[in-house]
Parts: sequence; C-alpha cells; structure tokens
Amino acid sequence: MIWTDECAFSVGDMCGTTWLTRRAGEQYEEDCLVPRFARQTTIMVWGAIYQDQKGPLIVWDSSSWGRINSSTYIEHIIHPHLYPWWSSIEQSGNTTSGYVYFQQDGAPAHGSRQTLETLQELGIRDYLFPWPASSPNISPIEAIWCLLKRRISRRDPRPTTVPDLNTAIFAEWENLIPAEITQHTSSMPDRISDLLAANDGHTR
Repeated sequence: MIWTDECAFSVGDMCGTTWLTRRAGEQYEEDCLVPRFARQTTIMVWGAIYQDQKGPLIVWDSSSWGRINSSTYIEHIIHPHLYPWWSSIEQSGNTTSGYVYFQQDGAPAHGSRQTLETLQELGIRDYLFPWPASSPNISPIEAIWCLLKRRISRRDPRPTTVPDLNTAIFAEWENLIPAEITQHTSSMPDRISDLLAANDGHTR
C-alpha cells in the first residue's frame, strides 16, 4: 500500500502543546517565551510512503499552480509523481500480494470525476484503496507528518522564515530512516483490528 497525503507546515508551528515551569518573576525571560507569529506563512507539501520507503516530497507552488483542485492535482501530482512512483514499485515486484494499492484521503480533488477518469486512463484506478468519507484518520503517513513537525520545532535555531522552513522540511524528510517508516506502516493490521473491535469507535 502506498500512503499519500498533503500536509501544511507553518512558520513558527509547534507540534503539540509546549509546557513551561518557571519561577516567579521569570515570565519575560527569553528562555520562558515561545515566539508568536501574527501571520503564519504556510507551506503545503504532498508526500508518499510505502513499506519502509520514502516517496517523492513535493512543495505545492501555489504562486504558479494556484489552489489544489482536480486539474492542478492531476497536472502537478498524479502525472509527474504519483503514477511514476507507483509504476516503479509495481514493476520492481517488491510486493507481498503482487499488487500495489494506494490511498488518498477524502479531499474533493482526490475523488472528483476528472481525477478518477485520469486514474482510469492510467490503469491504476482499480488499485485506489477506498477510504470512507467519515472515518478515523488512521493513515500511517499522518504519524510521519507529526514526526517531521516535532523535529522541525526542536531545531536550534528554529526556522522563522519560509526559506528556512522549506530547507528544514526537506532535511528532516531526508533524515527519516526506513525503520521509522516501517514502524507505522507495519502497524496497520493492528490498527484495523482495534478499529473493528471498537465497532468503528475511538481506539488508543
């Protein structure tokens, strides 16, 4: 299974809640302050993982490509990146079932008629894993995004400009090792079993 997703990274973004223990009178010391950004600039990326592999990581160039819709998704993601990577894995024979499925979330551009027709023309629509419109978000790539954000927020110095953030995103993506990806992709059978046992309800 190839897991794909978009993710937004913002300048000054922190993964999770930052807690601080300080003494009285220390509230304005530099070590006790978290920077706040009046207007957060966001970088949107698209990425993919498979078993223990990283796929392409693409920064969405909104100034040139515009918003993510069916046409731009097909032109800038499916044709140049998703389909070639899917084909390379399928042709490598590195599968346990002989098939390579892929997953997208329920974004409108992913499930539009235009997108599905394109996938049909490329011969990969039959390998599109169905993703219910209302379901817990259990895709393992979500954990990878959180891992990247956590590492970026812990950088010293932390990126405070768009170029610095862009560099940090690619650096941390490159720093991912196969074991970190496998940790999440290999957990899918257990996640699904827990979800079924909970009758599609919340799980740990």
